[in-house]
Amino acid sequence: MIDRVVASYSVFLDGVLVAARGAPFADQVAVVTGPGFAGSGRVGVLVVDDEAGLVVDNRVGPVRLASEQYALVYPAELRPLALAEAGTRVRYDWHVTPEEFASARYALEAGPLLVKDGRPALEPERELFAVGQRILDGLTQQAAIGVRADGSVVLVAAESMVASDLVPLMQRLGVRDAMRLDSGGSTTLYADGRVWNRRSEREVVSAIVLRVP
Repeated sequence: MIDRVVASYSVFLDGVLVAARGAPFADQVAVVTGPGFAGSGRVGVLVVDDEAGLVVDNRVGPVRLASEQYALVYPAELRPLALAEAGTRVRYDWHVTPEEFASARYALEAGPLLVKDGRPALEPERELFAVGQRILDGLTQQAAIGVRADGSVVLVAAESMVASDLVPLMQRLGVRDAMRLDSGGSTTLYADGRVWNRRSEREVVSAIVLRVP
Protein backbone atom coordinates (compact mmCIF):
# COMPACT_ATOMS: atom_id res chain seq x y z
CA MET A 1 0.00 0.00 0.00
CA ILE A 2 1.28 3.46 -0.93
CA ASP A 3 -0.35 6.64 0.36
CA ARG A 4 0.17 9.85 2.31
CA VAL A 5 0.07 9.05 6.01
CA VAL A 6 -1.04 11.46 8.74
CA ALA A 7 -0.56 10.69 12.43
CA SER A 8 -2.50 12.65 15.02
CA TYR A 9 -1.87 12.34 18.74
CA SER A 10 -2.52 13.85 22.15
CA VAL A 11 -0.09 13.72 25.10
CA PHE A 12 -1.39 13.95 28.68
CA LEU A 13 0.65 14.47 31.87
CA ASP A 14 -1.28 13.60 35.04
CA GLY A 15 -4.47 13.87 32.99
CA VAL A 16 -3.69 17.34 31.53
CA LEU A 17 -3.34 17.77 27.75
CA VAL A 18 0.15 19.20 27.06
CA ALA A 19 0.77 18.47 23.37
CA ALA A 20 -1.32 17.63 20.32
CA ARG A 21 -0.69 17.03 16.68
CA GLY A 22 -3.29 17.20 13.96
CA ALA A 23 -0.98 18.08 11.09
CA PRO A 24 2.60 17.06 10.27
CA PHE A 25 5.10 18.31 12.87
CA ALA A 26 2.67 20.63 14.67
CA ASP A 27 4.35 20.08 18.04
CA GLN A 28 7.32 18.06 16.80
CA VAL A 29 6.91 15.30 19.39
CA ALA A 30 8.12 11.84 18.41
CA VAL A 31 7.60 8.49 20.16
CA VAL A 32 10.60 6.16 20.21
CA THR A 33 10.33 2.61 21.57
CA GLY A 34 13.15 0.69 23.22
CA PRO A 35 15.59 -0.90 23.22
CA GLY A 36 17.98 1.58 21.61
CA PHE A 37 18.76 5.27 21.71
CA ALA A 38 16.39 8.22 21.54
CA GLY A 39 16.98 11.90 20.86
CA SER A 40 20.05 14.05 20.33
CA GLY A 41 21.81 16.92 22.06
CA ARG A 42 19.28 19.37 20.62
CA VAL A 43 16.06 17.88 22.06
CA GLY A 44 14.63 16.68 25.32
CA VAL A 45 13.86 13.03 25.99
CA LEU A 46 11.08 12.01 28.38
CA VAL A 47 11.62 8.36 29.28
CA VAL A 48 8.50 6.42 30.29
CA ASP A 49 8.09 2.99 31.86
CA ASP A 50 5.73 1.35 29.38
CA GLU A 51 3.98 -0.93 31.90
CA ALA A 52 3.54 1.62 34.71
CA GLY A 53 3.01 4.63 32.42
CA LEU A 54 5.25 6.79 34.62
CA VAL A 55 8.16 9.12 33.82
CA VAL A 56 11.47 7.61 34.92
CA ASP A 57 13.87 10.18 33.40
CA ASN A 58 13.75 13.51 31.59
CA ARG A 59 16.87 15.06 30.11
CA VAL A 60 18.65 16.10 26.94
CA GLY A 61 19.43 13.19 24.61
CA PRO A 62 20.71 10.91 23.42
CA VAL A 63 19.28 8.50 26.00
CA ARG A 64 19.53 4.71 26.00
CA LEU A 65 16.13 3.01 26.34
CA ALA A 66 15.49 -0.42 27.81
CA SER A 67 13.10 -2.83 26.09
CA GLU A 68 10.31 -2.01 28.56
CA GLN A 69 10.61 1.75 28.00
CA TYR A 70 9.58 4.30 25.42
CA ALA A 71 10.49 7.98 25.03
CA LEU A 72 8.73 11.17 24.03
CA VAL A 73 11.30 13.23 22.14
CA TYR A 74 10.36 16.92 22.21
CA PRO A 75 11.74 20.40 21.42
CA ALA A 76 13.02 22.34 24.44
CA GLU A 77 10.42 25.09 23.99
CA LEU A 78 7.61 22.62 24.80
CA ARG A 79 7.79 23.55 28.48
CA PRO A 80 5.16 21.19 29.99
CA LEU A 81 7.19 18.22 28.78
CA ALA A 82 10.52 19.84 29.68
CA LEU A 83 9.35 20.33 33.29
CA ALA A 84 7.84 16.85 33.78
CA GLU A 85 9.38 15.08 36.77
CA ALA A 86 9.94 11.42 37.59
CA GLY A 87 6.73 9.76 38.72
CA THR A 88 4.47 11.87 36.47
CA ARG A 89 1.78 9.75 34.82
CA VAL A 90 1.92 9.80 31.03
CA ARG A 91 -0.74 8.90 28.49
CA TYR A 92 -0.70 9.42 24.76
CA ASP A 93 -3.47 8.65 22.29
CA TRP A 94 -2.76 8.34 18.60
CA HIS A 95 -4.55 7.73 15.33
CA VAL A 96 -3.17 7.02 11.87
CA THR A 97 -4.88 7.57 8.53
CA PRO A 98 -5.26 5.66 6.30
CA GLU A 99 -6.16 3.19 9.06
CA GLU A 100 -4.42 0.27 7.31
CA PHE A 101 -1.05 1.77 8.24
CA ALA A 102 -1.85 1.53 11.96
CA SER A 103 -1.53 -2.26 11.77
CA ALA A 104 1.26 -2.50 9.18
CA ARG A 105 4.07 -4.81 10.22
CA TYR A 106 6.63 -3.03 8.05
CA ALA A 107 6.58 0.44 6.52
CA LEU A 108 8.95 2.58 4.50
CA GLU A 109 8.94 6.37 4.65
CA ALA A 110 9.84 8.13 1.41
CA GLY A 111 8.23 10.48 -1.05
CA PRO A 112 6.73 12.54 -2.34
CA LEU A 113 3.70 10.61 -3.56
CA LEU A 114 3.66 10.40 -7.37
CA VAL A 115 0.53 8.50 -8.39
CA LYS A 116 -2.62 7.57 -6.46
CA ASP A 117 -5.42 5.43 -7.92
CA GLY A 118 -3.78 5.80 -11.33
CA ARG A 119 -3.89 9.60 -11.28
CA PRO A 120 -1.10 12.18 -10.83
CA ALA A 121 -0.66 13.00 -7.14
CA LEU A 122 2.63 14.92 -6.96
CA GLU A 123 2.21 17.75 -4.43
CA PRO A 124 5.56 18.00 -2.58
CA GLU A 125 4.44 20.85 -0.32
CA ARG A 126 1.74 18.66 1.26
CA GLU A 127 4.49 16.37 2.53
CA LEU A 128 6.78 19.25 3.58
CA PHE A 129 9.28 18.72 0.78
CA ALA A 130 11.12 21.90 -0.19
CA VAL A 131 10.44 22.83 -3.81
CA GLY A 132 13.12 24.33 -6.03
CA GLN A 133 15.78 21.92 -4.74
CA ARG A 134 17.97 19.98 -7.15
CA ILE A 135 16.88 16.66 -5.69
CA LEU A 136 13.29 17.28 -6.85
CA ASP A 137 13.41 19.90 -9.57
CA GLY A 138 16.90 19.46 -11.04
CA LEU A 139 18.14 16.77 -13.40
CA THR A 140 19.56 13.99 -11.26
CA GLN A 141 19.24 10.27 -10.59
CA GLN A 142 15.70 9.41 -9.52
CA ALA A 143 14.27 6.27 -7.91
CA ALA A 144 10.67 5.23 -7.39
CA ILE A 145 8.44 2.32 -6.44
CA GLY A 146 4.96 1.54 -7.71
CA VAL A 147 2.26 -1.09 -7.24
CA ARG A 148 -0.06 -2.27 -10.01
CA ALA A 149 -3.69 -3.26 -9.43
CA ASP A 150 -2.71 -6.96 -9.43
CA GLY A 151 -0.24 -6.35 -6.58
CA SER A 152 2.91 -6.61 -8.68
CA VAL A 153 5.69 -4.19 -7.73
CA VAL A 154 7.54 -1.89 -10.14
CA LEU A 155 10.98 -0.50 -9.21
CA VAL A 156 12.49 2.33 -11.27
CA ALA A 157 15.99 3.83 -11.31
CA ALA A 158 16.51 6.68 -13.79
CA GLU A 159 19.76 8.41 -14.68
CA SER A 160 18.69 11.95 -15.49
CA MET A 161 15.19 13.12 -14.60
CA VAL A 162 13.32 15.63 -12.49
CA ALA A 163 10.90 14.13 -9.99
CA SER A 164 7.83 15.19 -11.98
CA ASP A 165 9.05 13.06 -14.91
CA LEU A 166 8.41 9.99 -12.78
CA VAL A 167 4.66 10.61 -12.79
CA PRO A 168 3.96 9.94 -16.50
CA LEU A 169 6.60 7.20 -16.51
CA MET A 170 4.87 5.33 -13.69
CA GLN A 171 1.51 5.79 -15.38
CA ARG A 172 2.90 4.30 -18.61
CA LEU A 173 4.15 1.34 -16.56
CA GLY A 174 0.58 0.75 -15.41
CA VAL A 175 0.95 1.42 -11.69
CA ARG A 176 -2.02 2.22 -9.48
CA ASP A 177 0.00 3.92 -6.73
CA ALA A 178 3.61 5.13 -6.72
CA MET A 179 6.01 7.18 -4.64
CA ARG A 180 9.49 8.55 -5.14
CA LEU A 181 12.31 6.98 -3.15
CA ASP A 182 15.52 8.57 -1.89
CA SER A 183 17.35 9.66 -5.04
CA GLY A 184 20.57 11.33 -6.14
CA GLY A 185 24.04 9.81 -6.23
CA SER A 186 23.16 6.69 -4.25
CA THR A 187 20.45 5.58 -6.72
CA THR A 188 21.32 2.02 -7.73
CA LEU A 189 19.34 -0.77 -9.38
CA TYR A 190 20.96 -4.19 -8.87
CA ALA A 191 19.51 -7.37 -10.36
CA ASP A 192 20.76 -10.66 -11.81
CA GLY A 193 24.23 -10.06 -10.43
CA ARG A 194 24.84 -6.66 -12.01
CA VAL A 195 24.18 -2.95 -11.65
CA TRP A 196 21.75 -1.81 -14.34
CA ASN A 197 22.33 1.91 -14.03
CA ARG A 198 25.70 3.57 -13.55
CA ARG A 199 27.62 2.72 -10.39
CA SER A 200 26.76 4.77 -7.35
CA GLU A 201 28.84 7.76 -6.31
CA ARG A 202 28.04 7.03 -2.68
CA GLU A 203 27.83 3.94 -0.51
CA VAL A 204 24.32 2.46 -0.44
CA VAL A 205 23.29 2.02 3.21
CA SER A 206 19.62 0.98 2.74
CA ALA A 207 17.79 -0.91 0.03
CA ILE A 208 14.51 -2.52 -0.94
CA VAL A 209 15.28 -6.18 -1.64
CA LEU A 210 12.95 -8.52 -3.55
CA ARG A 211 13.78 -12.24 -3.36
CA VAL A 212 12.46 -14.58 -6.03
CA PRO A 213 11.76 -18.08 -4.65
